[in-house]
Amino acid sequence: MKTFLPFFLLLITAVHSLQCNEDQQLSLLHFKKSLAYNSSVSSKLISWNSSTNCCSWIGVTCSTNGSVISLDISRESISSGIDNSSSLLDLQHLQSLNLASNNFVGTFPKEFFQVPSLETLDLSDNLELQGTLPEFPKNGSLRSLILRNTSFSGLLPNSLGNLEKLSTIDIEYCSFSGSIPRSIGNLTQLVQFFMSMNYFKGPVPSFSRAKNLAVIDLSFNIDLAGPINSTRCENLTDLVNLNLGYNLLDGNIPSALFSLPLLYSLDLSNNQFSGPFHQISNFSSCFLEFLDLSSNNLEGPIPISIRNVRGLQRLALGSNKLNGTFPISSLHQFRSLSYLDLSQNSLSLGLDATDFSYSSFPQFRNLYLATVKLRSPFPEFLRNQSRLKYLDLSHTQIHGKIPNWIWRINTLYLLNLSSNSLNLLEGPLLNPMPSSLRVLDLHSN
Repeated sequence: MKTFLPFFLLLITAVHSLQCNEDQQLSLLHFKKSLAYNSSVSSKLISWNSSTNCCSWIGVTCSTNGSVISLDISRESISSGIDNSSSLLDLQHLQSLNLASNNFVGTFPKEFFQVPSLETLDLSDNLELQGTLPEFPKNGSLRSLILRNTSFSGLLPNSLGNLEKLSTIDIEYCSFSGSIPRSIGNLTQLVQFFMSMNYFKGPVPSFSRAKNLAVIDLSFNIDLAGPINSTRCENLTDLVNLNLGYNLLDGNIPSALFSLPLLYSLDLSNNQFSGPFHQISNFSSCFLEFLDLSSNNLEGPIPISIRNVRGLQRLALGSNKLNGTFPISSLHQFRSLSYLDLSQNSLSLGLDATDFSYSSFPQFRNLYLATVKLRSPFPEFLRNQSRLKYLDLSHTQIHGKIPNWIWRINTLYLLNLSSNSLNLLEGPLLNPMPSSLRVLDLHSN
C-alpha cells in the first residue's frame, strides 16, 4: 500500500499537469471562431477559452506530451463554418474527429480525409452536410469512417481499398451512386460494412478476404444486381448480420450462407432470387434468429431441415412460389418464434395435431397465412395465443363458425378473415370487443 499510494498520486498529478501545446491551443480557438453554433445549448465549445489549458477543455483529449489527439464536438448545434476551418489541419497528431449530430450546412473539405494521423472520422447525422470522397493514399491510417445520414454523394473511389486498417464503413442514408469498387474486398480488417439507402448498382463485391466481417448491410440500393457467388460468403465465419434486402439480386441463394456458424440475422427479401428452396438443405446455423426471404421467386416445398434452426424469432417466406404441405407440427419446434409469414404462396398447412399439444406452441405477435390452404374449420391452434397483434387468415379456405375465444386475445390490432367460407359468429359475443382491435375484415364470407 505504501508503494501504491505515491504511484497513484504521481499518476493523478501527471494527468492534471498535461499542458496543451500553445500552437495547438491557438488552432483550436481559431477553429471555434470559424464556427456558427448555439451557445445556449453548447456544453463543449462554450468552455473553450484562452485562459485555460486546452487539454482540460470538454471534448478535447491530449496525449502525454500535450498534443491534441481527439476532438469530440458532437451535438453542439453547429450550423456552419466547417468549410472555413483549415486551422484544424494544424493538429498534426489528431487521431479522432467527431462532428456528429450537428446542423452543418455546406461542403465538408476533402483535406480532412487525408490527415495522416486520423483514425476515426464521424460526420453522421448532419443531414445538409455535403461532400464527396477524395482519392485515398496508400497505407492510410483511417480505421473508422462514419458518414451516415448526411448528403454526401458521388462515386466511391477505387482507392478506398488503400485504407488497409479500415474496420468500419458506415455511409448509410447518403446519396452515393455507381458501382461498389472491387478494391473493398481487399480490406482484411473490415468488421462493419454499412451502405444501405444509397444508389449503388452492379454486383455485390467479394468479401472473401475480409474474414473479420461481422455486419454487411447493402439493403435498399434498388439497382444492386446479379447473383451472389458462394465463394464470396463461405469464408465469412464471423458474420453475424447480412442484409441485402430491396435490391435486384438474382440466381440461387448460396447454401453456404445457412451454415455460417455465427449468423444471427439474414435478410434477402425483395429481390429476384429463384430456384428450389428445398435445395437449401444445410440449415445448421444454430444462432440464426431472423430469416427474411420474402418477395422473391423461390420454388418448391419448405425444407424439413429448417426445423434445425430452433432459435428463430422471425421467419418470413411470404410472396414466393413455394408449394407443398408445411406440417403444423413443425411450428412446435420454434419456441421463440413470434413473427411468421407464409402468405402469398401455394402452400398448404397440415393440421394433424395428434402427437403434440397446441398449448406448447410459440406465442405469435405477427402471423400472416393469407392464401395458405387450411381447408378446415377455424384453426384450433390459435386458441392459446395471448400476444397476437396481427393475424391474417384471408383466402385460407377456412369454414364454419368464428369461435368466441378469438375475442379474448386482447392484444389483437388487425384480424383479417376475408374471402373464406365462414358463416357464423359463435355467441355469446364479448362486449365490448378487444380495445386494441383497429382493423376487422370479414368481407366475402
